[in-house]
Amino acid sequence: MTSPADDGRLLEDFKATGSRDSLLALLRAHQNRIYNVCFQVLNRTQDAEDATQNALLKVAEGARSATDADAFAGWIYRVSIRAALDVWRRRETARRHEKRSVMARPDSVPFDDPERRALFEAMERLDDGDRTLVIQHYFEKVPLETLGARRGISAVAIWKRID
Repeated sequence: MTSPADDGRLLEDFKATGSRDSLLALLRAHQNRIYNVCFQVLNRTQDAEDATQNALLKVAEGARSATDADAFAGWIYRVSIRAALDVWRRRETARRHEKRSVMARPDSVPFDDPERRALFEAMERLDDGDRTLVIQHYFEKVPLETLGARRGISAVAIWKRID
């Protein structure tokens, strides 16, 4: 995973040159981060890979319009969650169609699916800054002290914002 300073440098390099190589470097720097978010939402490798691919395409399309690295990171998390939820919805629609077509009795849905979906739909509605804090702390395991240092505020202030 790249540091916020590296992320900013890669973004600025892409915006300045627009080259294929700088775009690839930018996408590679965020690829694992995007996959991790998608996997947290979907909990299935293949679905997370599909969502990651969709998110990376959106990032490639929208990177040039990013204003700064922090806004770009927040936007990436929003795109990642949205791409994962889109895959989830398509998967559920396909599952319903398959069950209807074979007239099978519906299997019981795992207990945590509705709760997981509700959680990530709620995260999708957060503003980019709050979503970024939640994902970085809980999914990427970035300590509160580090998050606070990046923003020039205390770890307690970060904790209260996440809470």
